[in-house]
Amino acid sequence: MRKWLINISNQHENILKLLIFSVSVCLILWMLPHQIRYKFDYALGKPWSYDDLKAPYDFAIEKNKDSVEAEKKVRLTYTPYFLKTDSASVKIISKRFADFILSSSGDSSQQVSTKKSQANIEWLLELVLNKGIINEDALPEQTPGSAFKIVQGKNYKDISVKDFVSLKNTKEFLKKTANEKKIDLPDVLADELTNLLQPTIIADKELNNSYRNHVIQSVSLTAGIVSQGEKIISKGEIVTAQKIQVLTSLKNVSENFSEPNRHVFAGQTLLVLICMTMLMLFLRQLRKDIYNDNRKLTLIFLLILFTVFIYTYVIKSGNISLYLVPVCILPIVIRTFFDTRMALFTYVITVLVLGSVAPNSYEFVFAQIVAGMVTIFSVKNMRKRSHAFFAVFMIFISYLLSYIAIEIVHEGNITSINWQNAGWLLGNVLLVLFAYPLIYFLEKIFNITSDISLVELADSNNALLRELSIKAPGTFQHSLQVANLAEAAIFKVGGNALLMRVGALYHDIGKMEMPLYFIENQTTQVNPHDELAFEESASIIISHVIKGIEKAKKIIYLIWLLIL
Repeated sequence: MRKWLINISNQHENILKLLIFSVSVCLILWMLPHQIRYKFDYALGKPWSYDDLKAPYDFAIEKNKDSVEAEKKVRLTYTPYFLKTDSASVKIISKRFADFILSSSGDSSQQVSTKKSQANIEWLLELVLNKGIINEDALPEQTPGSAFKIVQGKNYKDISVKDFVSLKNTKEFLKKTANEKKIDLPDVLADELTNLLQPTIIADKELNNSYRNHVIQSVSLTAGIVSQGEKIISKGEIVTAQKIQVLTSLKNVSENFSEPNRHVFAGQTLLVLICMTMLMLFLRQLRKDIYNDNRKLTLIFLLILFTVFIYTYVIKSGNISLYLVPVCILPIVIRTFFDTRMALFTYVITVLVLGSVAPNSYEFVFAQIVAGMVTIFSVKNMRKRSHAFFAVFMIFISYLLSYIAIEIVHEGNITSINWQNAGWLLGNVLLVLFAYPLIYFLEKIFNITSDISLVELADSNNALLRELSIKAPGTFQHSLQVANLAEAAIFKVGGNALLMRVGALYHDIGKMEMPLYFIENQTTQVNPHDELAFEESASIIISHVIKGIEKAKKIIYLIWLLIL
Protein backbone atom coordinates (compact mmCIF):
# COMPACT_ATOMS: atom_id res chain seq x y z
CA MET A 1 0.00 0.00 0.00
CA ARG A 2 2.79 2.36 0.92
CA LYS A 3 4.62 1.59 -2.29
CA TRP A 4 1.45 2.28 -4.24
CA LEU A 5 1.00 5.65 -2.48
CA ILE A 6 4.62 6.54 -3.20
CA ASN A 7 4.10 5.73 -6.88
CA ILE A 8 0.97 7.92 -6.88
CA SER A 9 2.93 10.73 -5.23
CA ASN A 10 5.68 10.47 -7.82
CA GLN A 11 3.10 10.69 -10.59
CA HIS A 12 1.32 13.78 -9.25
CA GLU A 13 2.39 15.87 -12.28
CA ASN A 14 0.88 13.35 -14.70
CA ILE A 15 -2.26 13.05 -12.56
CA LEU A 16 -2.68 16.83 -12.63
CA LYS A 17 -2.15 16.75 -16.39
CA LEU A 18 -4.89 14.13 -16.76
CA LEU A 19 -7.17 16.20 -14.53
CA ILE A 20 -6.61 19.33 -16.66
CA PHE A 21 -7.38 17.33 -19.80
CA SER A 22 -10.50 15.67 -18.36
CA VAL A 23 -11.99 18.85 -16.89
CA SER A 24 -11.39 20.72 -20.15
CA VAL A 25 -13.12 18.03 -22.21
CA CYS A 26 -16.09 17.94 -19.81
CA LEU A 27 -16.47 21.73 -19.86
CA ILE A 28 -16.33 21.86 -23.65
CA LEU A 29 -19.00 19.17 -23.90
CA TRP A 30 -21.15 21.03 -21.36
CA MET A 31 -20.93 24.23 -23.41
CA LEU A 32 -21.70 22.69 -26.80
CA PRO A 33 -25.37 22.57 -27.90
CA HIS A 34 -26.51 18.95 -28.26
CA GLN A 35 -29.15 19.32 -30.96
CA ILE A 36 -29.03 17.35 -34.23
CA ARG A 37 -26.86 19.08 -36.85
CA TYR A 38 -28.11 19.62 -40.40
CA LYS A 39 -25.72 17.60 -42.56
CA PHE A 40 -26.37 19.03 -46.03
CA ASP A 41 -24.46 21.81 -47.77
CA TYR A 42 -26.00 23.37 -50.87
CA ALA A 43 -25.89 26.53 -52.99
CA LEU A 44 -28.26 28.30 -55.33
CA GLY A 45 -27.90 27.16 -58.94
CA LYS A 46 -25.73 24.15 -58.02
CA PRO A 47 -26.80 20.50 -58.44
CA TRP A 48 -27.90 18.55 -55.36
CA SER A 49 -24.95 16.22 -54.69
CA TYR A 50 -26.67 13.93 -52.16
CA ASP A 51 -29.19 11.14 -52.58
CA ASP A 52 -32.89 11.92 -53.02
CA LEU A 53 -34.08 13.81 -49.96
CA LYS A 54 -37.49 13.04 -48.46
CA ALA A 55 -39.15 14.89 -45.60
CA PRO A 56 -38.44 13.03 -42.32
CA TYR A 57 -41.56 14.57 -40.78
CA ASP A 58 -44.22 17.19 -41.49
CA PHE A 59 -42.92 20.76 -41.46
CA ALA A 60 -43.98 24.20 -42.65
CA ILE A 61 -42.13 26.05 -45.42
CA GLU A 62 -40.91 29.26 -43.85
CA LYS A 63 -40.85 32.49 -45.81
CA ASN A 64 -37.59 34.39 -45.64
CA LYS A 65 -37.56 37.63 -43.68
CA ASP A 66 -37.22 39.83 -46.76
CA SER A 67 -40.35 38.45 -48.43
CA VAL A 68 -42.37 38.74 -45.19
CA GLU A 69 -41.29 42.34 -44.70
CA ALA A 70 -42.00 43.16 -48.36
CA GLU A 71 -45.50 41.70 -48.04
CA LYS A 72 -46.17 43.74 -44.91
CA LYS A 73 -44.87 46.87 -46.59
CA VAL A 74 -47.19 46.43 -49.59
CA ARG A 75 -50.21 45.94 -47.39
CA LEU A 76 -49.37 48.78 -45.03
CA THR A 77 -49.16 51.35 -47.83
CA TYR A 78 -52.96 51.13 -48.06
CA THR A 79 -54.81 53.50 -45.68
CA PRO A 80 -58.47 52.56 -46.11
CA TYR A 81 -60.43 54.37 -43.40
CA PHE A 82 -61.20 58.13 -43.60
CA LEU A 83 -63.45 60.58 -41.82
CA LYS A 84 -65.33 63.47 -43.41
CA THR A 85 -65.19 66.64 -41.30
CA ASP A 86 -65.89 70.34 -41.81
CA SER A 87 -62.79 72.48 -41.64
CA ALA A 88 -65.03 75.47 -40.73
CA SER A 89 -68.70 76.33 -41.00
CA VAL A 90 -70.00 77.85 -44.20
CA LYS A 91 -71.17 81.06 -42.54
CA ILE A 92 -67.83 81.67 -40.79
CA ILE A 93 -65.86 81.29 -44.04
CA SER A 94 -68.28 83.43 -46.03
CA LYS A 95 -68.21 86.11 -43.29
CA ARG A 96 -64.40 86.19 -43.39
CA PHE A 97 -64.50 86.46 -47.15
CA ALA A 98 -67.08 89.31 -47.08
CA ASP A 99 -65.07 91.23 -44.47
CA PHE A 100 -62.00 90.89 -46.65
CA ILE A 101 -63.81 92.30 -49.68
CA LEU A 102 -65.31 95.20 -47.70
CA SER A 103 -61.96 96.17 -46.21
CA SER A 104 -60.07 95.94 -49.49
CA SER A 105 -62.58 97.84 -51.67
CA GLY A 106 -63.53 101.50 -51.31
CA ASP A 107 -66.21 101.34 -53.99
CA SER A 108 -69.62 101.32 -52.22
CA SER A 109 -71.38 99.91 -55.25
CA GLN A 110 -68.97 97.03 -55.35
CA GLN A 111 -69.53 96.48 -51.62
CA VAL A 112 -73.30 96.35 -52.22
CA SER A 113 -72.72 93.89 -55.06
CA THR A 114 -70.62 91.70 -52.85
CA LYS A 115 -73.23 91.69 -50.11
CA LYS A 116 -75.83 90.68 -52.65
CA SER A 117 -73.60 87.77 -53.67
CA GLN A 118 -73.35 86.46 -50.10
CA ALA A 119 -75.99 83.82 -50.71
CA ASN A 120 -74.17 82.60 -53.82
CA ILE A 121 -70.89 82.38 -51.87
CA GLU A 122 -72.53 80.31 -49.16
CA TRP A 123 -74.02 78.04 -51.78
CA LEU A 124 -70.60 77.59 -53.39
CA LEU A 125 -68.96 76.78 -50.06
CA GLU A 126 -71.66 74.27 -49.18
CA LEU A 127 -71.09 72.58 -52.55
CA VAL A 128 -67.33 72.25 -51.95
CA LEU A 129 -67.57 71.16 -48.31
CA ASN A 130 -70.34 68.66 -48.97
CA LYS A 131 -68.33 67.17 -51.80
CA GLY A 132 -65.24 67.02 -49.57
CA ILE A 133 -61.66 68.28 -49.99
CA ILE A 134 -58.78 65.80 -49.99
CA ASN A 135 -55.02 66.37 -50.08
CA GLU A 136 -53.72 63.74 -52.49
CA ASP A 137 -50.06 64.59 -51.78
CA ALA A 138 -50.44 63.60 -48.10
CA LEU A 139 -51.91 60.21 -48.94
CA PRO A 140 -49.79 57.05 -48.95
CA GLU A 141 -49.49 55.15 -52.19
CA GLN A 142 -52.65 53.09 -52.69
CA THR A 143 -52.85 49.65 -54.17
CA PRO A 144 -54.30 49.54 -57.70
CA GLY A 145 -58.10 49.61 -57.79
CA SER A 146 -58.38 50.29 -54.07
CA ALA A 147 -61.19 52.44 -52.67
CA PHE A 148 -61.42 54.59 -49.56
CA LYS A 149 -63.84 53.75 -46.83
CA ILE A 150 -65.63 56.81 -45.47
CA VAL A 151 -66.68 56.17 -41.89
CA GLN A 152 -70.25 57.19 -41.11
CA GLY A 153 -71.00 56.38 -37.50
CA LYS A 154 -70.63 52.61 -37.10
CA ASN A 155 -70.86 52.02 -40.85
CA TYR A 156 -68.73 52.97 -43.82
CA LYS A 157 -69.07 53.15 -47.57
CA ASP A 158 -66.53 52.75 -50.37
CA ILE A 159 -65.64 55.85 -52.33
CA SER A 160 -62.85 56.80 -54.75
CA VAL A 161 -60.42 59.72 -54.66
CA LYS A 162 -62.12 61.05 -57.80
CA ASP A 163 -65.31 61.62 -55.82
CA PHE A 164 -63.63 64.43 -53.86
CA VAL A 165 -62.21 67.83 -54.71
CA SER A 166 -58.42 67.73 -54.72
CA LEU A 167 -56.85 70.43 -52.52
CA LYS A 168 -54.48 71.50 -55.26
CA ASN A 169 -57.36 71.77 -57.73
CA THR A 170 -59.70 73.64 -55.34
CA LYS A 171 -58.98 77.03 -56.92
CA GLU A 172 -59.85 75.90 -60.43
CA PHE A 173 -62.95 74.08 -59.22
CA LEU A 174 -64.22 77.24 -57.48
CA LYS A 175 -63.43 79.45 -60.44
CA LYS A 176 -65.12 77.10 -62.90
CA THR A 177 -68.23 76.72 -60.71
CA ALA A 178 -68.44 80.52 -60.08
CA ASN A 179 -68.25 81.22 -63.80
CA GLU A 180 -70.93 78.63 -64.55
CA LYS A 181 -73.27 80.21 -61.93
CA LYS A 182 -72.22 83.73 -63.02
CA ILE A 183 -71.18 84.69 -59.51
CA ASP A 184 -69.45 88.06 -59.23
CA LEU A 185 -65.66 88.31 -58.89
CA PRO A 186 -64.91 84.66 -59.72
CA ASP A 187 -61.09 85.12 -59.74
CA VAL A 188 -60.96 86.97 -56.42
CA LEU A 189 -63.45 84.52 -54.96
CA ALA A 190 -61.41 81.49 -56.05
CA ASP A 191 -58.11 82.94 -54.77
CA GLU A 192 -59.34 83.95 -51.34
CA LEU A 193 -61.58 80.96 -50.63
CA THR A 194 -58.74 78.61 -51.56
CA ASN A 195 -56.57 80.19 -48.83
CA LEU A 196 -59.37 79.71 -46.28
CA LEU A 197 -60.24 76.11 -47.10
CA GLN A 198 -58.55 73.05 -45.57
CA PRO A 199 -58.90 69.29 -46.33
CA THR A 200 -62.10 67.82 -44.91
CA ILE A 201 -61.28 64.18 -45.70
CA ILE A 202 -58.77 62.94 -43.09
CA ALA A 203 -57.53 59.51 -42.06
CA ASP A 204 -59.18 57.80 -39.11
CA LYS A 205 -56.09 57.07 -36.98
CA GLU A 206 -57.75 54.64 -34.59
CA LEU A 207 -59.31 52.48 -37.29
CA ASN A 208 -56.20 52.56 -39.46
CA ASN A 209 -53.96 51.52 -36.54
CA SER A 210 -56.28 48.61 -35.88
CA TYR A 211 -56.16 47.77 -39.58
CA ARG A 212 -52.34 47.85 -39.60
CA ASN A 213 -52.13 45.56 -36.57
CA HIS A 214 -54.54 43.18 -38.25
CA VAL A 215 -52.44 43.24 -41.44
CA ILE A 216 -49.23 42.48 -39.55
CA GLN A 217 -50.84 39.58 -37.72
CA SER A 218 -52.48 38.25 -40.87
CA VAL A 219 -49.26 38.05 -42.89
CA SER A 220 -48.41 34.36 -42.94
CA LEU A 221 -44.85 33.38 -42.02
CA THR A 222 -45.16 30.14 -43.94
CA ALA A 223 -45.83 29.23 -47.55
CA GLY A 224 -47.28 25.75 -47.31
CA ILE A 225 -46.63 22.38 -45.66
CA VAL A 226 -44.32 19.53 -46.63
CA SER A 227 -45.72 16.15 -45.59
CA GLN A 228 -43.65 13.32 -44.16
CA GLY A 229 -42.19 11.13 -46.91
CA GLU A 230 -42.70 13.78 -49.61
CA LYS A 231 -39.70 14.14 -51.93
CA ILE A 232 -38.01 17.49 -51.43
CA ILE A 233 -35.24 17.27 -54.03
CA SER A 234 -33.68 14.58 -56.23
CA LYS A 235 -30.01 13.79 -56.69
CA GLY A 236 -28.49 15.96 -59.42
CA GLU A 237 -31.45 18.38 -59.44
CA ILE A 238 -30.52 22.07 -59.62
CA VAL A 239 -31.11 23.90 -56.33
CA THR A 240 -33.57 26.72 -57.11
CA ALA A 241 -34.71 29.56 -54.88
CA GLN A 242 -37.90 27.63 -54.08
CA LYS A 243 -35.90 24.52 -53.14
CA ILE A 244 -33.61 26.61 -50.93
CA GLN A 245 -36.68 27.92 -49.12
CA VAL A 246 -37.83 24.36 -48.39
CA LEU A 247 -34.33 23.14 -47.46
CA THR A 248 -33.74 26.10 -45.17
CA SER A 249 -37.06 25.45 -43.45
CA LEU A 250 -36.07 21.82 -42.86
CA LYS A 251 -32.70 22.95 -41.52
CA ASN A 252 -34.29 25.40 -39.08
CA VAL A 253 -36.74 22.80 -37.84
CA SER A 254 -33.98 20.20 -37.47
CA GLU A 255 -31.58 22.46 -35.56
CA ASN A 256 -33.75 24.91 -33.64
CA PHE A 257 -36.63 22.78 -32.48
CA SER A 258 -35.03 19.41 -31.88
CA GLU A 259 -34.50 18.29 -28.29
CA PRO A 260 -31.01 17.53 -26.92
CA ASN A 261 -30.07 14.08 -28.16
CA ARG A 262 -27.93 11.58 -26.23
CA HIS A 263 -26.61 10.11 -29.47
CA VAL A 264 -25.49 13.58 -30.55
CA PHE A 265 -23.80 13.99 -27.16
CA ALA A 266 -21.97 10.69 -27.64
CA GLY A 267 -20.77 11.79 -31.07
CA GLN A 268 -19.62 15.15 -29.72
CA THR A 269 -17.78 13.42 -26.89
CA LEU A 270 -15.84 11.31 -29.37
CA LEU A 271 -15.13 14.33 -31.58
CA VAL A 272 -13.86 16.49 -28.69
CA LEU A 273 -11.75 13.62 -27.31
CA ILE A 274 -10.12 13.13 -30.72
CA CYS A 275 -9.32 16.83 -31.09
CA MET A 276 -7.97 17.33 -27.57
CA THR A 277 -5.99 14.08 -27.70
CA MET A 278 -4.35 15.23 -30.93
CA LEU A 279 -3.35 18.45 -29.16
CA MET A 280 -1.84 16.51 -26.26
CA LEU A 281 0.07 14.21 -28.64
CA PHE A 282 1.39 17.24 -30.50
CA LEU A 283 2.64 18.75 -27.26
CA ARG A 284 4.18 15.51 -26.07
CA GLN A 285 5.98 14.81 -29.34
CA LEU A 286 7.00 18.28 -30.50
CA ARG A 287 6.70 20.67 -27.52
CA LYS A 288 7.81 18.72 -24.48
CA ASP A 289 8.72 21.92 -22.66
CA ILE A 290 5.04 22.91 -22.66
CA TYR A 291 3.76 19.37 -22.08
CA ASN A 292 5.90 19.00 -18.95
CA ASP A 293 4.85 22.40 -17.57
CA ASN A 294 1.30 22.10 -16.17
CA ARG A 295 1.16 25.86 -15.70
CA LYS A 296 1.56 26.46 -19.44
CA LEU A 297 -0.74 23.55 -20.23
CA THR A 298 -3.44 25.09 -18.02
CA LEU A 299 -3.07 28.42 -19.82
CA ILE A 300 -3.56 26.81 -23.25
CA PHE A 301 -6.63 24.86 -22.18
CA LEU A 302 -8.15 27.91 -20.47
CA LEU A 303 -7.77 29.92 -23.68
CA ILE A 304 -9.48 27.15 -25.66
CA LEU A 305 -12.31 27.03 -23.12
CA PHE A 306 -12.69 30.81 -23.24
CA THR A 307 -13.01 30.75 -27.05
CA VAL A 308 -15.50 27.86 -27.03
CA PHE A 309 -17.56 29.57 -24.32
CA ILE A 310 -17.86 32.86 -26.21
CA TYR A 311 -18.84 31.19 -29.49
CA THR A 312 -21.34 28.71 -28.03
CA TYR A 313 -22.90 31.45 -25.88
CA VAL A 314 -23.58 33.55 -28.99
CA ILE A 315 -25.02 30.51 -30.80
CA LYS A 316 -27.41 29.76 -27.93
CA SER A 317 -28.45 33.38 -27.40
CA GLY A 318 -29.37 33.90 -31.05
CA ASN A 319 -29.42 37.69 -30.55
CA ILE A 320 -25.92 38.47 -31.80
CA SER A 321 -24.39 37.78 -35.20
CA LEU A 322 -21.78 35.00 -35.17
CA TYR A 323 -19.62 37.23 -37.37
CA LEU A 324 -19.00 39.37 -34.27
CA VAL A 325 -17.27 36.62 -32.23
CA PRO A 326 -13.52 37.45 -32.01
CA VAL A 327 -12.15 33.91 -32.40
CA CYS A 328 -8.78 35.31 -33.53
CA ILE A 329 -7.98 36.38 -29.97
CA LEU A 330 -6.85 32.79 -29.41
CA PRO A 331 -3.98 32.66 -31.96
CA ILE A 332 -2.78 36.14 -30.94
CA VAL A 333 -2.44 35.18 -27.28
CA ILE A 334 -0.94 31.74 -27.98
CA ARG A 335 1.55 33.21 -30.48
CA THR A 336 2.54 35.92 -28.02
CA PHE A 337 3.36 33.42 -25.26
CA PHE A 338 4.71 30.56 -27.36
CA ASP A 339 5.50 30.24 -31.08
CA THR A 340 3.88 30.16 -34.53
CA ARG A 341 3.55 26.38 -34.76
CA MET A 342 1.96 26.14 -31.32
CA ALA A 343 -0.49 28.95 -32.12
CA LEU A 344 -1.52 27.46 -35.46
CA PHE A 345 -2.04 23.92 -34.17
CA THR A 346 -4.02 25.03 -31.11
CA TYR A 347 -6.16 27.34 -33.23
CA VAL A 348 -6.94 24.67 -35.85
CA ILE A 349 -7.97 22.19 -33.12
CA THR A 350 -10.30 24.80 -31.58
CA VAL A 351 -11.83 25.70 -34.94
CA LEU A 352 -12.48 22.01 -35.66
CA VAL A 353 -14.33 21.67 -32.34
CA LEU A 354 -16.42 24.79 -33.04
CA GLY A 355 -17.03 23.69 -36.62
CA SER A 356 -19.07 20.77 -35.29
CA VAL A 357 -21.74 23.18 -34.03
CA ALA A 358 -21.25 26.25 -36.26
CA PRO A 359 -23.85 26.97 -38.96
CA ASN A 360 -22.41 26.35 -42.44
CA SER A 361 -19.46 24.41 -41.05
CA TYR A 362 -17.27 24.53 -44.16
CA GLU A 363 -17.63 28.28 -44.53
CA PHE A 364 -16.87 28.77 -40.83
CA VAL A 365 -13.77 26.57 -40.87
CA PHE A 366 -12.49 28.10 -44.12
CA ALA A 367 -12.90 31.72 -43.02
CA GLN A 368 -11.54 31.15 -39.52
CA ILE A 369 -8.46 29.19 -40.61
CA VAL A 370 -7.59 31.81 -43.24
CA ALA A 371 -8.07 34.62 -40.72
CA GLY A 372 -6.13 32.68 -38.07
CA MET A 373 -3.15 32.13 -40.37
CA VAL A 374 -3.09 35.80 -41.31
CA THR A 375 -3.32 36.68 -37.61
CA ILE A 376 -0.35 34.49 -36.69
CA PHE A 377 1.79 35.84 -39.53
CA SER A 378 0.84 39.43 -38.67
CA VAL A 379 1.81 39.19 -34.98
CA LYS A 380 5.02 37.27 -35.62
CA ASN A 381 7.19 40.30 -34.84
CA MET A 382 5.09 42.38 -32.45
CA ARG A 383 7.53 45.09 -31.38
CA LYS A 384 5.51 48.29 -31.88
CA ARG A 385 1.97 49.39 -31.10
CA SER A 386 1.46 50.06 -34.81
CA HIS A 387 2.01 46.34 -35.43
CA ALA A 388 -1.16 45.58 -33.44
CA PHE A 389 -3.30 47.85 -35.62
CA PHE A 390 -1.67 46.46 -38.76
CA ALA A 391 -2.53 42.93 -37.57
CA VAL A 392 -6.16 43.96 -36.94
CA PHE A 393 -6.36 45.50 -40.41
CA MET A 394 -5.00 42.34 -42.02
CA ILE A 395 -7.46 40.18 -40.06
CA PHE A 396 -10.35 42.32 -41.29
CA ILE A 397 -9.17 42.08 -44.90
CA SER A 398 -8.81 38.28 -44.67
CA TYR A 399 -12.28 37.92 -43.11
CA LEU A 400 -13.85 40.23 -45.69
CA LEU A 401 -12.26 38.52 -48.71
CA SER A 402 -13.19 35.07 -47.38
CA TYR A 403 -16.77 36.19 -46.77
CA ILE A 404 -17.08 37.75 -50.26
CA ALA A 405 -15.66 34.63 -51.91
CA ILE A 406 -18.06 32.31 -50.05
CA GLU A 407 -21.07 34.55 -50.77
CA ILE A 408 -20.26 34.72 -54.50
CA VAL A 409 -20.04 30.92 -54.60
CA HIS A 410 -23.42 30.63 -52.88
CA GLU A 411 -25.31 33.50 -54.54
CA GLY A 412 -23.70 33.39 -57.98
CA ASN A 413 -23.17 37.17 -58.12
CA ILE A 414 -21.70 39.99 -56.06
CA THR A 415 -24.88 42.09 -55.97
CA SER A 416 -26.64 39.66 -53.60
CA ILE A 417 -23.97 39.93 -50.88
CA ASN A 418 -25.30 41.07 -47.51
CA TRP A 419 -22.89 43.92 -46.75
CA GLN A 420 -24.32 44.33 -43.26
CA ASN A 421 -22.17 41.38 -42.23
CA ALA A 422 -19.09 43.43 -43.15
CA GLY A 423 -20.04 45.73 -40.28
CA TRP A 424 -20.20 42.75 -37.91
CA LEU A 425 -16.75 41.65 -39.13
CA LEU A 426 -15.40 45.13 -38.42
CA GLY A 427 -16.76 44.87 -34.89
CA ASN A 428 -15.13 41.45 -34.66
CA VAL A 429 -11.62 42.71 -35.41
CA LEU A 430 -12.05 45.67 -33.05
CA LEU A 431 -12.88 43.20 -30.27
CA VAL A 432 -9.68 41.33 -31.19
CA LEU A 433 -7.78 44.28 -29.67
CA PHE A 434 -9.02 42.98 -26.32
CA ALA A 435 -6.29 40.34 -26.69
CA TYR A 436 -3.59 42.81 -25.59
CA PRO A 437 -4.94 43.65 -22.11
CA LEU A 438 -5.76 39.94 -21.79
CA ILE A 439 -2.13 39.09 -22.52
CA TYR A 440 -1.01 41.42 -19.73
CA PHE A 441 -3.25 39.80 -17.09
CA LEU A 442 -2.44 36.24 -18.17
CA GLU A 443 1.24 37.06 -18.11
CA LYS A 444 1.04 38.22 -14.51
CA ILE A 445 -1.25 35.40 -13.36
CA PHE A 446 0.71 32.53 -14.95
CA ASN A 447 4.13 34.19 -14.65
CA ILE A 448 4.94 33.64 -18.32
CA THR A 449 6.95 36.19 -20.28
CA SER A 450 5.39 37.32 -23.56
CA ASP A 451 7.06 38.94 -26.55
CA ILE A 452 5.47 42.25 -25.55
CA SER A 453 7.26 42.10 -22.18
CA LEU A 454 10.49 41.16 -23.95
CA VAL A 455 10.18 44.30 -26.07
CA GLU A 456 9.85 46.37 -22.89
CA LEU A 457 12.82 44.58 -21.30
CA ALA A 458 14.97 45.19 -24.39
CA ASP A 459 14.54 48.95 -24.03
CA SER A 460 17.90 50.42 -22.95
CA ASN A 461 16.01 53.02 -20.91
CA ASN A 462 14.75 50.26 -18.64
CA ALA A 463 15.64 51.07 -15.01
CA LEU A 464 17.86 48.01 -14.54
CA LEU A 465 19.82 48.57 -17.77
CA ARG A 466 20.16 52.26 -16.98
CA GLU A 467 21.59 51.33 -13.57
CA LEU A 468 24.00 48.94 -15.31
CA SER A 469 25.16 51.67 -17.70
CA ILE A 470 25.91 53.99 -14.75
CA LYS A 471 27.55 51.56 -12.34
CA ALA A 472 29.29 49.34 -14.91
CA PRO A 473 29.48 51.20 -18.27
CA GLY A 474 32.03 48.76 -19.68
CA THR A 475 29.79 45.78 -18.86
CA PHE A 476 26.84 47.60 -20.40
CA GLN A 477 28.73 48.12 -23.68
CA HIS A 478 29.89 44.51 -23.59
CA SER A 479 26.27 43.37 -23.11
CA LEU A 480 25.13 45.46 -26.08
CA GLN A 481 27.79 43.90 -28.31
CA VAL A 482 26.89 40.38 -27.15
CA ALA A 483 23.20 41.13 -27.79
CA ASN A 484 23.92 42.29 -31.34
CA LEU A 485 26.06 39.25 -32.10
CA ALA A 486 23.57 36.82 -30.55
CA GLU A 487 20.65 38.38 -32.41
CA ALA A 488 22.50 38.17 -35.73
CA ALA A 489 23.36 34.51 -35.06
CA ILE A 490 19.81 33.51 -34.12
CA PHE A 491 18.46 35.10 -37.31
CA LYS A 492 20.68 32.69 -39.26
CA VAL A 493 19.82 29.50 -37.39
CA GLY A 494 16.20 30.39 -36.58
CA GLY A 495 14.72 31.04 -33.16
CA ASN A 496 13.36 33.77 -30.92
CA ALA A 497 15.68 36.68 -31.66
CA LEU A 498 13.94 38.92 -29.14
CA LEU A 499 14.42 36.43 -26.29
CA MET A 500 18.07 36.00 -27.27
CA ARG A 501 18.66 39.76 -27.25
CA VAL A 502 17.04 40.26 -23.85
CA GLY A 503 19.04 37.37 -22.37
CA ALA A 504 22.29 38.88 -23.68
CA LEU A 505 21.44 42.35 -22.34
CA TYR A 506 20.86 41.08 -18.80
CA HIS A 507 23.37 38.24 -18.58
CA ASP A 508 25.95 40.31 -16.67
CA ILE A 509 23.78 42.42 -14.34
CA GLY A 510 25.46 40.71 -11.36
CA LYS A 511 28.67 42.65 -12.13
CA MET A 512 27.01 45.84 -10.84
CA GLU A 513 27.80 44.78 -7.24
CA MET A 514 31.58 44.88 -7.78
CA PRO A 515 32.14 46.49 -11.23
CA LEU A 516 35.87 47.28 -10.79
CA TYR A 517 36.68 43.59 -10.37
CA PHE A 518 35.88 43.07 -14.07
CA ILE A 519 38.38 44.27 -16.63
CA GLU A 520 35.91 46.00 -18.99
CA ASN A 521 35.08 48.51 -16.22
CA GLN A 522 38.71 49.27 -15.24
CA THR A 523 39.74 52.70 -16.49
CA THR A 524 43.14 52.81 -14.73
CA GLN A 525 46.10 50.46 -14.50
CA VAL A 526 45.04 49.35 -11.01
CA ASN A 527 43.53 45.84 -10.86
CA PRO A 528 41.97 44.82 -7.50
CA HIS A 529 42.66 41.15 -8.25
CA ASP A 530 46.41 41.72 -7.92
CA GLU A 531 46.00 42.00 -4.14
CA LEU A 532 43.75 38.90 -3.79
CA ALA A 533 44.45 35.22 -3.55
CA PHE A 534 43.64 33.14 -6.61
CA GLU A 535 40.71 31.37 -4.92
CA GLU A 536 39.17 34.63 -3.67
CA SER A 537 39.62 36.29 -7.04
CA ALA A 538 37.95 33.38 -8.84
CA SER A 539 35.13 33.36 -6.29
CA ILE A 540 34.36 37.05 -6.94
CA ILE A 541 34.30 36.55 -10.71
CA ILE A 542 32.11 33.44 -10.49
CA SER A 543 29.74 35.04 -7.97
CA HIS A 544 28.45 37.62 -10.45
CA VAL A 545 26.15 34.92 -11.90
CA ILE A 546 24.47 34.20 -8.54
CA LYS A 547 24.27 37.91 -7.72
CA GLY A 548 22.64 38.57 -11.10
CA ILE A 549 19.98 35.92 -10.46
CA GLU A 550 19.29 37.33 -6.97
CA LYS A 551 18.99 40.86 -8.35
CA ALA A 552 16.59 39.71 -11.08
CA LYS A 553 14.44 37.87 -8.52
CA LYS A 554 14.36 40.97 -6.32
CA ILE A 555 13.15 43.08 -9.26
CA ILE A 556 10.40 40.52 -10.05
CA TYR A 557 9.30 40.52 -6.40
CA LEU A 558 9.05 44.33 -6.36
CA ILE A 559 6.97 44.27 -9.57
CA TRP A 560 4.56 41.76 -8.01
CA LEU A 561 4.21 44.00 -4.94
CA LEU A 562 3.36 46.96 -7.17
CA ILE A 563 0.74 44.91 -9.05
CA LEU A 564 -0.87 43.60 -5.86
